[in-house]
Amino acid sequence: MNYDEIFVVLPKHNWTTKIKEWNKDKIHILANKTEKYEILEEIQSNLNKNKIGYTLDWLSLGFFIDEKWFLDKTKNKGLYRVSNCLDGKCTAEILIKHILTNCDLFCITKDNQKYLNSALNLCQLHPKLKELKYGIVQFISKNKDTVVKSLVAYIDNKFYEGQREQVTILNGDKYGDRFSNEDLAEGVSYIIFLFSKFIGLSDQRIVFPDPVLIESDMLERMVFDAATIRFIAEQEIFIESMHYQCLIEDERLVIRPSSIE
Repeated sequence: MNYDEIFVVLPKHNWTTKIKEWNKDKIHILANKTEKYEILEEIQSNLNKNKIGYTLDWLSLGFFIDEKWFLDKTKNKGLYRVSNCLDGKCTAEILIKHILTNCDLFCITKDNQKYLNSALNLCQLHPKLKELKYGIVQFISKNKDTVVKSLVAYIDNKFYEGQREQVTILNGDKYGDRFSNEDLAEGVSYIIFLFSKFIGLSDQRIVFPDPVLIESDMLERMVFDAATIRFIAEQEIFIESMHYQCLIEDERLVIRPSSIE
């Protein structure tokens, strides 16, 4: 039976209920590689359109067919990264909670449950990270004629001075003991990426720096905020690819290799 035949009996919404019936009757559904990719495209397409209900439906179908394949593919697309959800609601949290709620139905392994719980814990940072990104976008909008060159001059000066900045972020928690100049350069790169996305790079806007802006506390604060977002995005890669865990200890998030208990 291929998935085209399955669609005839699926309800228009909440396919998880139907899948539970299949599971109870020990029905096994097979799909070839092409059909799997079509389901994957439907997951991504509905998510892009913010159709969360249909996204969960297609996700449920995919996980019921081949949990490992669909988890790997959706993970590679960044669907469970909070850093990819900073323009709106945290869809990563919604998807993860749905999978964990039905982990027995989808036969999610213990290791994958650990990964999903770690990703879910990071979603607690969504409100703060979203606020930081919004502040950066507002900043570059107000300084769009000079901010790019000013950022380049700022980070060039940091490397010339050879100093390392101590940064306290996210309500007093320290994510990393220090931000090195390389970390700050990543922050500058992220701001320029946002500038290109929301404003657009042009010769007229990358000519002159603003000496006052370079020395301002606001520009430095924006670089620190951008470095924070980049840092969390880096931790997400560690969690996905290097088996790091994000745990809650004493009401704080702790990120470390799974080998360290």
